[in-house]
Amino acid sequence: TLDLPEYEPKLAVFCVLHPDTTPVIYLNRSKSSFDYSDTSHETVYISDAQVVITDVSAGINDTLKFNYSGQLYEGKLIIKSGQRYILNIWHKGKQVSAETIVPQPVEITGIENHMEKQGEMEYESYSGPVKVKYMDQAGQGNAYSLTIFQPNAIWNGGGFDTIVDRYTDMFYNFDRASDGKEMMNEYNGYFSRQIDIPTYSIEIAVENFTIETAEYLESVREQNYTRGDPTTEPVLIKHNITGGLGIFGASTTGKKAKVKIW
Repeated sequence: TLDLPEYEPKLAVFCVLHPDTTPVIYLNRSKSSFDYSDTSHETVYISDAQVVITDVSAGINDTLKFNYSGQLYEGKLIIKSGQRYILNIWHKGKQVSAETIVPQPVEITGIENHMEKQGEMEYESYSGPVKVKYMDQAGQGNAYSLTIFQPNAIWNGGGFDTIVDRYTDMFYNFDRASDGKEMMNEYNGYFSRQIDIPTYSIEIAVENFTIETAEYLESVREQNYTRGDPTTEPVLIKHNITGGLGIFGASTTGKKAKVKIW
């Protein structure tokens, strides 16, 4: 038999800061992949830690409070683009820390809409790529994706309400070879034509991530794709937490641009 060393759990953090919002942090404890006695796969959140975020530029400390209904820590500090933030967490004699700088928003410099009409009348649809161009912020490590704002009509019993669904593409375009240069991301959409709606548009914005945030999210996605497959190499989740695991990162949504579908 192979004697494995005893696994020491680590504090695991998830926090992505966004401008003009207050910080939210999820905190739990990691566990060994070889702990076969635990078959629940449940995440046990830590509720009794001291969690502090410091706005270095403003010299302000924000002590986050645990929200039992949401199983998360909430702060009161308003996050701002361009500011540097430091996270410190203390729990049962252990401390973890991390820092991040919230990116500046990136504006779109050009859009090429290559969506084409398919079919006729009630079978009419539109599909194809939308190419979005923008300038990389020189001298910084960034990764970019597209955030889509898509309006949908929801029946409320007496009429329709319009809600806007927001989702961010999981493809990250890193600026390692394009520092300070124009970059491009592509959105491939498909829309079925609603005959009773004469015109329809979506909005697109560039989402600017710190390198550490995008690398973490990308590695989590890759691990999910390969989980349970005995023919693949294990994927190590990247992190920026000193003394622990997880991410203390940031992303910023740029100005939205309208794209007409029909």
